[in-house]
Amino acid sequence: MRVTDAMLTQSYLTGLNASKIRKHKIQEQISTGSKVNRPSDNPSGANRILQLNEQISSSDSFLKNITNSKSFVNSTISSLQHINQNITSISTLIVQSKNSLSGNPSLTADQIEMLFESIVTAANGEYDGKFLFGGTDFSDKPYTYDKATQTVTTNVSVDGEHIINVAKNNKIKINLTGEEVFGERFPEAGNKNIFEAITSVITSFRNGTPLNDDDVKAIELFGAHSLNKLSVAGDLVNRLTFTEELLDNQIFEMMELRSKEQDVDIAEAIMNLQNEDYLMNLSHKMASMILPKTLLDYL
Repeated sequence: MRVTDAMLTQSYLTGLNASKIRKHKIQEQISTGSKVNRPSDNPSGANRILQLNEQISSSDSFLKNITNSKSFVNSTISSLQHINQNITSISTLIVQSKNSLSGNPSLTADQIEMLFESIVTAANGEYDGKFLFGGTDFSDKPYTYDKATQTVTTNVSVDGEHIINVAKNNKIKINLTGEEVFGERFPEAGNKNIFEAITSVITSFRNGTPLNDDDVKAIELFGAHSLNKLSVAGDLVNRLTFTEELLDNQIFEMMELRSKEQDVDIAEAIMNLQNEDYLMNLSHKMASMILPKTLLDYL
């Protein structure tokens, strides 16, 4: 086969253009830090990167849900601890009043009422604009204590459940409803809840009448009940923490996979760029030898 000057020229130009394309691609990779800047660079790699980005974004959303929910549950734990401490103090005052021959019932009533008001305040506790024990109705605080009538009013529905997504097809209830905590009635103690029992005790001390054994029993049972709810909340924090750590590890692994698909080895890229520069300079030298002469060469 006869090789003409035109064929040599065309072959040279084709090779030179391919070298320029490779050089431009390497320069682009170095400047962006990415091996895949458009789908055509690596169709399968681009698709894998998109999938990993979606998974990382989704996991990040779950992680934010968990972080916020842990704070919500920790606030719930703090309120329950405060309530339990006050219940213990009320029980102590009741025992002291029984053992004292010269006690002051009116003063004891004031002390218990002060502790009870603190319990109601904790029952209306909030985190990030959400009532801890108010279910899912945030229109009003859950409970109101009327000192004049010695009654506690439930203002909203307190049995709504906060459900969050912590992973695909995995949901967790993060709140203890007001109904669960304060609505519990104790059949062995006159079927009273904690609000009814304490207000009845306050009334007895105010009137100087003997305490109702059911009231005292209900307060004692609620103390154990609140400790049980504290344990439930603690288990919930542990579960959220475990899920949080699992998601952290998954995100790290997915970012590692994405890095392998996408990130450029800068040192290797610079070496490749230098090689392309060398080859291009060599091509230019070869061109002076193979490209056809023009009239200018004879002037």
